[in-house]
Amino acid sequence: MRRLAIILILVVLGAAGAVVALASTDRGELARVQLRSIRDALEVYRAKTGEYPRDLSKLTVGLDIPILYEVPRDPWGGNYVLLRPRCLLSRGADKDMGTADDIALDCEAGLINQHVLLEAGLQGDHQRSDVYGRKIHFVHSGNVILAWSYGQDGQPDTRDDQMARISAAALRRN
Repeated sequence: MRRLAIILILVVLGAAGAVVALASTDRGELARVQLRSIRDALEVYRAKTGEYPRDLSKLTVGLDIPILYEVPRDPWGGNYVLLRPRCLLSRGADKDMGTADDIALDCEAGLINQHVLLEAGLQGDHQRSDVYGRKIHFVHSGNVILAWSYGQDGQPDTRDDQMARISAAALRRN
């Protein structure tokens, strides 16, 4: 119980930091402050339920008292993205994941790149580049789409297990 109280205090302090950051003209810094506040809210959720939520909307519903009354939007008006329990990011001003203007917290490039490949495959975006600046390639085969990028050696890049397999079930969800 004491740990939960400490975490709640941290969330309140993080929210206060967000208010201070609102006065700042640096949108990137505001996004970083908001991401840290959201991460703290994720920890409170985990302390209350024993697990991390699958999406950020769970922070506002389903508990006796919501942890957040609403999930803030990033300084460019977009939604923050939860990729894994502690990997959060803002897509930045261009609204594309995996580009230089993204603001990420506790994320690895390989994880972000897997999501870039997945999004590009689902959207059929043949002009998209991966997080390393390489063109994404696609093969459509029946109910499966394969999306990948090539490394500097001209071979498909498997450095971060980056080939995304997108099944028909995933396509039907979108």
